[in-house]
Amino acid sequence: MLKVLNSPGWASVTGERLSLDDGGNMFYVLIDQQGRVYIAIASKGYPSRFIYSDGNARGILTALKRDINEKFPEVSMTCPPNGLDSKVKPLLKALCEEFNDLKSIDKIASVQSKVDAVTGVMQKNIELALKNTDRLEDIDEKAVVLSESALKFKNSSTALKRKMQCRYWKMMLFFGILITCILAAIIAYFVDKEKNKQK
Repeated sequence: MLKVLNSPGWASVTGERLSLDDGGNMFYVLIDQQGRVYIAIASKGYPSRFIYSDGNARGILTALKRDINEKFPEVSMTCPPNGLDSKVKPLLKALCEEFNDLKSIDKIASVQSKVDAVTGVMQKNIELALKNTDRLEDIDEKAVVLSESALKFKNSSTALKRKMQCRYWKMMLFFGILITCILAAIIAYFVDKEKNKQK
């Protein structure tokens, strides 16, 4: 045991708590006063504050120690190897499920999860706002083109109206002159006829 504890891989040895860095994993050991040894293997990124209990967080090894001491105080000291497997398996499964979901036990992870969710929603909202801005710019450009087309149409319709009015008045003038000439010819004919009768 002394060789293991003196090996360079042990990250820290403090009283009843030991930890070993094994590259990608961390081995955490808790030894109680009766000599029971509790071991947890976690990935290196797992927060160590959830291995051992401290004032703010509940730790998996401390919870396991408490549950074993409460439910199996004497049996755990006298049972043969693997003698508690069937009895402890549901307990271990429940602890693993609880401590595997950091969001439920870690307020920081929970808040970070909420921040990530809000960040995702905000990014989607910003993307939608940018798309809407692009659409508004397209609509604005189309409105400007439509306005220019309407102005051209108005100008051309006004010019056409003037042209048609001009033709109308020319036709009226032509017909007026024609009617005047015909009337003058008729009047001249009758006046001539009258003059011829008087002679």
